[in-house]
Amino acid sequence: TGALKIMPIQLTQVKDSDATYSVIGEEVLYTDTVSPDDPNIKPLPLYTGLNQNIRDAFDSVFPSVSSGDTVNVTIGNGQVLGSADTSLPSLITGSWPAGVIINLLNNGAIVGKGGSGGEGSFGAASSPDGLNGGLAISFAYNVNLENNGDIGGGGGGGGGGGVGTSTDISGTTYAAGPSGGGGGAGSEPALGGAGGTPIIGNVKTTGNNGLTGSALTGGSGGAETVANSIVPITVGGKGGDGGGLGQSGEAGDDGQGDFVASGGIGGLAGDAINKNGNTVII
Repeated sequence: TGALKIMPIQLTQVKDSDATYSVIGEEVLYTDTVSPDDPNIKPLPLYTGLNQNIRDAFDSVFPSVSSGDTVNVTIGNGQVLGSADTSLPSLITGSWPAGVIINLLNNGAIVGKGGSGGEGSFGAASSPDGLNGGLAISFAYNVNLENNGDIGGGGGGGGGGGVGTSTDISGTTYAAGPSGGGGGAGSEPALGGAGGTPIIGNVKTTGNNGLTGSALTGGSGGAETVANSIVPITVGGKGGDGGGLGQSGEAGDDGQGDFVASGGIGGLAGDAINKNGNTVII
């Protein structure tokens, strides 16, 4: 409006003359009050990696922790916490003093390691089973959990396929190699099983390898192989597909022929969370 307004200023220069004073000042207006950070609230981001311990990560950043502190753990979008071994959880809380509050916000992925696929075995009554997937999170302390991403146990590996052998009326022996099972979903990736190679037979095929799983999807089992497509039909069994995140692997197919072996059983999925008797509020 052009009307005069009274406000505080910081004088930066004053000049006087016989009749007047010349004043230069700076005006700063504050509309918000900025409060200092609460020293009892500890922000703790976690990044992509294997077999992480929240307490160890905290101790690498902060000098101490005591009752009444709040630790805000954040896993950002695109970050993946995994495990190098199915026997180890991907994330553990570690131990804390009583009275500490742990808040865990997951916007990324916390996934157990997937189980490896079973191999296609030649000369056995059945091919190897797929291996079980691993655990994602093991709690040793009470936690408030907000999950906006993925939390899942590693998928089970697919079972290996069974061998098939036959002999026709001319005495020709056919041997169809069994294929390997796919690796289960998880991080680190679980390998697929190798296809089997027959050691006997006039006509023989080598089984196909199972595919490696990804972080969220199991690998496909190796396709069946055919040593003879007419009587006696001789087929090496397809490997079972690896399980997706939190899913068991599929069994491998049995072989076909005069002498056959059964496919291996699919591995079990790992658990997403093991509370170990602690309170987890979701």
